[in-house]
Formats: sequence, C-alpha cells, structure tokens
Amino acid sequence: MAILSIENVDKRFLKGKESLNVLTNINFTIEEQEIVSIIGPSGCGKSTLLRILAGLDQDYTGKINFDGKPISEPGKGKGVIFQEHRLFPWLTVEDNICANLNKRDEDVQQRLKEVIELVKLTGFEKSYPKELSGGMSQRVSIARALMRNPDILLLDEPFGALDAFTRKHMQDSLLDIFNNRKMTIILITHDVEEAVYLANRIIIMDSRPGTIKEIVSIPLQYPRNVVSDEFLSHRNKALTILDYT
Repeated sequence: MAILSIENVDKRFLKGKESLNVLTNINFTIEEQEIVSIIGPSGCGKSTLLRILAGLDQDYTGKINFDGKPISEPGKGKGVIFQEHRLFPWLTVEDNICANLNKRDEDVQQRLKEVIELVKLTGFEKSYPKELSGGMSQRVSIARALMRNPDILLLDEPFGALDAFTRKHMQDSLLDIFNNRKMTIILITHDVEEAVYLANRIIIMDSRPGTIKEIVSIPLQYPRNVVSDEFLSHRNKALTILDYT
C-alpha cells in the first residue's frame, strides 16, 4: 500500500525576472515499509524534492498525498534528518532528543530509553554535542526524529560528511532502525554504492530541469555483500543509467 504518492509535481524558482524550472513532471509512489534512495547529479533538485515531501516547501504545482491526505505542513508523521545534525549545543544528548517534549512524562521517558538503546547512545545521555563525534551527533538527530514516532523518515545525505568507516556503521544502524521500527525511509544520496546497499528501490534523477530518469528495483536480501556479483551488477546498472564518468 502506498504511503506517499507524487503526481505531476513541478517546482520553479524566481531568479531575478527569470523563472527557473527546478523540477518537472515528477511522478512516483512510496510503499509502506520500504527504503527508497534518490540519487542524481548535483543540481538535479533532490534536496528541493525532499523539502517538498517534508512539507517545508509549499510552493509547487502538482499533487502530493501522504497517508491519503495532501501534505500541508511539516511534522504530522514525517521525520526529517539533514546532512548537518543541527543539535542545540547547550543541551545534553537526552535533552536534544526530547526537545519540545515533556521529559517528565512517563511515556516520553520510556520512548527516550528505547531510542537511545536503538541508536546505540547508552552512556552518553548527559553528554553535550561538542563531546560527540560526527557519527554520534547524527545518531542523536535520528533519535530525535524517532521520538516523534514518524511513519516516514526523510534523510538528506545524512552520512555525506562522515569518514568511510563511520559511514558504513551508520548505514548498518539505519538498517537496524528499519528492521526494528518497520518504517518507510527515503534517503537522498550522491553515493551509488550507498543507494544499492540500503534501498529496495532507487529513483535516478537527471538535471536541468530535475526529472526522473528511471526507477530501479534492488531485489537483494539484507545484509548485502558489496563485493558479490549481484551487488556489483546492480551498482553498475545504476552507474550506467546515471552516465557518470
């Protein structure tokens, strides 16, 4: 069953007196409990599309339904995570996770304990952002989104600034969350291997203006072996469609 449907979405920006077409004729659906990666060259409108899906940008034409209803505002079952963790430096890990929630509430306390264990931050509850690594800071961001019990998690290149080792660890952590929460995840990435490693489907975009070039299914079981013939075949197919050189 589709949790998200996008029909004939166009997006324009005004640049001086000129109207710049950023996205055109965007059509796809997202099913419940699947991971979808969106990849494409810089400037193809991936992040703009994610902002629209998150309800952060209402200035577009077309139709977008989330859980059967038009998207009219941020929140409302949607968790958003950006490349920069955007933590409050004056708050501890647990206070960042519980921002705008009543931490004294028993239900909030129980959910806080669960998400801290899920993102593997046990023992760092009282730490401040300056005391955390980049990967740990992103886990706090993910935990903060999970505290709101979203039906769908939207991630805009959340691991792009991390080193290769930490990035792999965070990818596996995201899969743990997916398996534990059975939620829907949309991931923006520039990394083809990351897309194939994580996603059930990959939406491949082209630029100027941003369009959908092809949607590719990745019918591989988890965990995925990045050096297997099957994995490399899917990676090479995606690279060919992207026409990266």
